[in-house]
Amino acid sequence: MFIAIFLNSPFIMKNQTFEIAPFYGFCFIPNNQAYPSGSSNPVAPTGRRTKLCWTEEEEAALREAMEKFTPRDNGAIPWVQILEQGRNVFHKTRLPCDLRVKWRNMKKKAGS
Repeated sequence: MFIAIFLNSPFIMKNQTFEIAPFYGFCFIPNNQAYPSGSSNPVAPTGRRTKLCWTEEEEAALREAMEKFTPRDNGAIPWVQILEQGRNVFHKTRLPCDLRVKWRNMKKKAGS
């Protein structure tokens, strides 16, 4: 009950009034600054990412990384390490889950 009252009330610090951004208790935004247009929360990303096609170089780098990093004992694939190893090849907006989905689709395409 106290937290709900705290999150909805203004917070005063050094003679300035701040409000706490929704769902982010430690993000202080001055009242005189407006949120970015079209966004109710400046910290959280808005909407979906734009579709980004894979280049031949990215696909080749993913194949090489999978040869290097695929575990022998059916363990988890280290997608973060693969992304870091190919950081100069993969687009800067790629995420580990993007690599996982692309690899799954590449295997499916090769199998059919």
